[in-house]
Amino acid sequence: LVLFHPAVPVADVLAFARETGTRLLVTDRRRAGAIREGAAAGPDLLVVDDEEDVEPRALRLPPPPAPDDLAAIFRTSGTTGRPKGVMHSHRSLARFATNAARLFGARADDRLLGLLPIAFTYGFGQVTTAMAAGATLVLAPVGLPAEVVRTLAERRVTMAAAVASSWTGIARVLEDRPVPLPALRTVTAAGDRLPEAVGRRLAALLTGVDVVPLYGTTETLRTTWLAPDRFREKPGAIGHAVPDVEVEVVDPLTGRSCGPGEVGEIVHRGGHVMLGYWGDPAGSARRLVPAAAGDEERGPAFRTGDLGRIDDEGCLWFVARAEGTLKCGGFRVGIAEIERRVERCSGVDAAIAFGVEDPELGQAIHVAVTSGADGPRIDLDAVRRRCRRTMPSSMVPQSIRRWPGPFPTTASGKVDRSAVIEALGRSARALDEERPESIPS
Repeated sequence: LVLFHPAVPVADVLAFARETGTRLLVTDRRRAGAIREGAAAGPDLLVVDDEEDVEPRALRLPPPPAPDDLAAIFRTSGTTGRPKGVMHSHRSLARFATNAARLFGARADDRLLGLLPIAFTYGFGQVTTAMAAGATLVLAPVGLPAEVVRTLAERRVTMAAAVASSWTGIARVLEDRPVPLPALRTVTAAGDRLPEAVGRRLAALLTGVDVVPLYGTTETLRTTWLAPDRFREKPGAIGHAVPDVEVEVVDPLTGRSCGPGEVGEIVHRGGHVMLGYWGDPAGSARRLVPAAAGDEERGPAFRTGDLGRIDDEGCLWFVARAEGTLKCGGFRVGIAEIERRVERCSGVDAAIAFGVEDPELGQAIHVAVTSGADGPRIDLDAVRRRCRRTMPSSMVPQSIRRWPGPFPTTASGKVDRSAVIEALGRSARALDEERPESIPS
């Protein structure tokens, strides 16, 4: 199973489908025509829309899988910025579903909100958790905060999951127009950091409802939770390991376990860890650490690249994101991938992308562009239009700025990214800024 978010451009879908050897692609009727046209050169790919019947002979099912066989590939951006295929086994997805159902006490009479895209592990986890508990999955037809609140109330949702930016909007709606939600008992937030202020507002607005921040990566699914009884005591923390998972903070150079208060790399081990990256054994080897001899049952450890610390009570705190990636509205996007796409625009010689903390998005994407010393003046409107036409909505820059002349360089001749980013904050006069319209939800 290979999953794609609807915002992924058709060309990217076809390229990744070819890379993974996909034979059957199911989509909606709106996109089916463009995908069929693009797939014409590859007759092995059968494209089916959601309104047509498929002949049984076209769906030849493989024999029943073994627990450690590949079950799904989730497309994401790694630290290089290039799209990666994260491979999960039947065992890891099943363990995650049963662990989540057990952790939150999901029952057959529960109604789980299906708001998140299932192309991402957080949203896919809502589907599998409902299946594990025999519960009902309530699909949210519209992701606008007011409509989500309406769905929560009218469909009597008991458990809801959303990214932090969605909860920010939902909290604002509830503040403006309180709506009774007597059935709701648990809400979770993951995908990006839940701001402390938003968490406190949710807890105050949703009386008697457990607000649970979660942490994890596509490669490890959700691996930590801040238990409801610690939420008010340790706002901002990401908590303790979920069942069947070990979480450790280590010195990235020596591998030594860090003591309380020391900042190090967050490392996960256990039943939720991926098999590896599709078609990238070198990348898999860099991030997966095999278990020591005689300890193979624990499985490999995954190096997240994220920085964290553990306090005196063993509670985990997030410090910084993995280098080279941004989280915008719950989407993980690669800086290099953003720059690569912007640099395809006419007149752009080079681009530097970076994130700015944003209460709505988690991180807003900003890009500086240059045409060099003697290049043509960049048409920022044209750059903006191309970005919105060719990039996933999660990658579209909120701000595109023109840098006067070439980017500065370090003594070694490399572009001095830090100097550019610092200048953006220090002097608005150094740049000619243009802001596009709001990023589509």
